[in-house]
Amino acid sequence: MIEKRLIPMLLMEDELLYKTERFKNSNYIGDVINAFKMFNDYEVDEIVLLSYRDSLNNQEIQFNFLKEILSEAFMPVSYGGAVSTVQDCEKLFYLGVEKIVINSAAYYQKNLITEIANEFGSQAITISVDYKKSILGNRIFYVKSGTIKTEYNAVDFAREAIEKGAGEIIFQSIDKDGTFNGVDIDFISKIKLNVPTVFAGGSSNYVDTSYLFSENKYLKALGSGSLFVYNGTRESIIINYPTIEDKSKILTH
Repeated sequence: MIEKRLIPMLLMEDELLYKTERFKNSNYIGDVINAFKMFNDYEVDEIVLLSYRDSLNNQEIQFNFLKEILSEAFMPVSYGGAVSTVQDCEKLFYLGVEKIVINSAAYYQKNLITEIANEFGSQAITISVDYKKSILGNRIFYVKSGTIKTEYNAVDFAREAIEKGAGEIIFQSIDKDGTFNGVDIDFISKIKLNVPTVFAGGSSNYVDTSYLFSENKYLKALGSGSLFVYNGTRESIIINYPTIEDKSKILTH
């Protein structure tokens, strides 16, 4: 049985941490390695580190800097950003990455999911399904850091990715990202996939988080950036994470 998790999702650009709002308006947070050291002290479940500008600008993966980061990480780390080949994955796993996260490559390189799954196993590949809500209420899948709309419904793309070998799905609401105005509960409460599923976007506090787990028994993890790097507002930056006792209450609601 997969243990439920609370996952800090960190955005990296030029070796520094930022937090976005609706995938735009980057707010500087601090040093990546220092943040990892603080999360070590909190004994976090895992971290998802996304180098979002690398993917947007087709830049190369910063392998040397990732080596420094991972040498300080005492928790499982998933990484996404400019991953486009099985060879990229092999280098990242060698450095200590536990799971690879892809978004744009899953859309543009149709066979990559299967290639990664065949080489390393389905548990090694996570698909980030970034989406926006349309006027008609549909959740539409976007790529390239939320800048390009695809023809896919978010759930349809997730299911297709699972068929190709993906072992985990992260649904990220672009509309909710960094807003503190609550998660996309209408969407989340209806999702039932046969792989571990993570939701991110709009988390405002741990009470809401507890309610979310009670609403969807299929939910295995909640990812958030703002919840773990701010103290209630975008102006007050503080790395934080619930105590073991508080986390237990949240996850067993």
